[in-house]
Amino acid sequence: MLALRGLTMREEIGRRVADAVDEVLPVAAKCIHRQLQFGHIVREIRLPRRMVSDEEAAAVHDDLDKLEAEARAGKNNYRVAQRARRVLERYEQQKQSPEIPMELHLIRLGDMAFATNRFELFLDYGIRIKARSPAVQTFLIQLTANDGWDGTYLPSERAIANRGYGGGVYDNEVGPEGGRVIVEETLKGLLELWGG
Repeated sequence: MLALRGLTMREEIGRRVADAVDEVLPVAAKCIHRQLQFGHIVREIRLPRRMVSDEEAAAVHDDLDKLEAEARAGKNNYRVAQRARRVLERYEQQKQSPEIPMELHLIRLGDMAFATNRFELFLDYGIRIKARSPAVQTFLIQLTANDGWDGTYLPSERAIANRGYGGGVYDNEVGPEGGRVIVEETLKGLLELWGG
């Protein structure tokens, strides 16, 4: 099609963008708002940790022993070994602190909502929030923590049960229970911003 049109890929992308603007602009021109409702809520919520079981900790410890033996033999696996050490640290931390704090920002800008979280959410959670949100459009901003805590996956029940991508003990610090808390706390705050 590019050859038939005599366009480069860059020109084709420009054509598509221009066509989209031409299609929407007349409709958008009928709905110009000079003042928008604005609101911002900041909350610290507490999320239950995904607990590392005794069996998982033992398996990770075995993995770490193998990785350290490989390192002594000259194999560079520092990053993988660090992941194992972090899981074992979590295993010890969960005994004193079964929850993790998370700063949640919720913004209303007209009919749009923005909500932050510190994870890579599995799609399930985003759909739950967007389907129940009072906003016309809801944008979820992920990986927003700026406190030295790495963003991790927040897996669904299915991912953990099926041992799917991102569902393993190495991949997340908060599990489905925490995902449910994020969904409900986000929706509670959005409803407040919409007056009910």
